[in-house]
Amino acid sequence: MILYIYLKKTNLDDIIYLFKENYDFGVDLIKTYYLSLVNSKRCDDNRKIIYENHDEDTLVSFEKNSIQYQVVFLNDLLRNVICNLYNHFISNGCDDITALNLTWSYFTDNFDPLGELDQMGVDQDSKSIYKIYMLGLIFGDVYEDACNKSIIDSENEMDRFADVVAVVGLTLGRIGIPQEENVRNRILKHFIFLQDEKDKKKENRKKTYEDGRIEVLKKVNPTYKLDELTF
Repeated sequence: MILYIYLKKTNLDDIIYLFKENYDFGVDLIKTYYLSLVNSKRCDDNRKIIYENHDEDTLVSFEKNSIQYQVVFLNDLLRNVICNLYNHFISNGCDDITALNLTWSYFTDNFDPLGELDQMGVDQDSKSIYKIYMLGLIFGDVYEDACNKSIIDSENEMDRFADVVAVVGLTLGRIGIPQEENVRNRILKHFIFLQDEKDKKKENRKKTYEDGRIEVLKKVNPTYKLDELTF
């Protein structure tokens, strides 16, 4: 209720400033936003209350003004952490296989020369949770693409097997870093390729809905709706 009253009486610029400067406020705001995404009924009920209280002008004002700001949503932020690590290793002279292996070592050995989450003030416990979620994003993206004419157009059996591992693992609700180097690296490379293919990712999500596979995707990407805000 306190957050509601504050947001109602404060302009967007001041809210953004406090979000950057006050850790507790920022966490509370993100937590509330996250809950609205994973529980659409809760969000709809709250919106109804806003209109019943005749506060819709404030809501509409926020919605209109927010488009003036560039926002990086959590899903893409975490995807970028993975891709930035890979690109860092490539730009520092690593071959592709070495770069992929070093990127996996972020998950297995906490090897993180960029420290992007550290710079954002993310503590170790939260980073451990995010890493699980990042694995879900890797497998979720590959799963959606493999089920819709994979962007990796290859006759190579290992490429196809890697896609099968991602699809079967997600379907069974069992994801983890494959022990076989070839398999895990092909899955990671597939994921990295996809990040520059926004139209293909949008097409993949549409097919996921059409095929009724959203419930499978939600197991590893519970905030999948965040992706759709950037399509």
